[in-house]
Amino acid sequence: MKTYLILVFVMVTWGFNVIAIKVLVSGVSPILITSLRLFVASLAIMLILKSMKRQKTHDQIPWKYVILACLFSVVIHHLSLSIGIQRTTAVNSAIIIGLGPLIAALFSIIFQISPITKLKFCGFLLGTVGVVMAVLNKGSLASIQSGDVWVFVAILAQIIGIFIINKITSQMDPLHLTAIILTIGSVILFCISMIFEKGAIYQLTQINMHLFWVFIYSSLIPTALGQSIYNVTINKVGPAETAIFINVNTIFALIGAAIFMKETIMPLQIIGCILIIIGVIVGTSGLDLTRIRKWIKDRKGERKVQKITIADNYEKEMIEDKCRKL
Repeated sequence: MKTYLILVFVMVTWGFNVIAIKVLVSGVSPILITSLRLFVASLAIMLILKSMKRQKTHDQIPWKYVILACLFSVVIHHLSLSIGIQRTTAVNSAIIIGLGPLIAALFSIIFQISPITKLKFCGFLLGTVGVVMAVLNKGSLASIQSGDVWVFVAILAQIIGIFIINKITSQMDPLHLTAIILTIGSVILFCISMIFEKGAIYQLTQINMHLFWVFIYSSLIPTALGQSIYNVTINKVGPAETAIFINVNTIFALIGAAIFMKETIMPLQIIGCILIIIGVIVGTSGLDLTRIRKWIKDRKGERKVQKITIADNYEKEMIEDKCRKL
């Protein structure tokens, strides 16, 4: 229970981080600010490791998987997320992020981590319909923004990264892993920014104190602290199970979008969000229709036995009452 509560806290910070990133990329080039945010986060984790005097628990770093984790969890995920959030609304971003647990559950089935059931398939279908309804505000494919596609790529990369990290954390300390992939990823993203965002570095001189504190929050709380905790819990709880909590992320991102960004949440988006949540609960709960039918049958059998018992007791009482009268 304690682990789950900690995960909920992480998802709350990640939810509001969607809004923080939206604010940041509105004032500074998205790739540049993302690289700096991740670099500051990596420095914070290194300081935490040094203050804890935490020793390395690995003899040799599995670099092949570390590079893959860095590529998906940091470079592709954060690059796509920053570009996507800049090009779409915070509400749409939050809704698409809610598709993450369904993707995780689907991967669990593909890689035979958990078997598919009719109920899980229904969950995937509901979640997909929910995302389509939520994003298609105007009822046509033309209403999908390019940013929506970028955000979807970001969440897909994150889920792939979760499975890779789950494999690595059995071989090395999650905090050391987080520090390594954030450092390498931030350097790669900075190089990408220097190539594709000409003159972006000069925008840093125009950052006001409001953007500065948003940057500090996003770097230290959701990215440094949140990512570290999440990577630690992946190995304890499992990749599919930890991904389920991304829905809390979605809910608080929607709340933040309405409060801080003054974005309107349309009725169709609310219905779509409800379908996503139902789909995730159904698709990742591990329930089986056979078990449900058995449970219903058992309950009916128990009620039938209770009725017979009550009738027998009533008949017995009536007989005893007649005997007493005689």
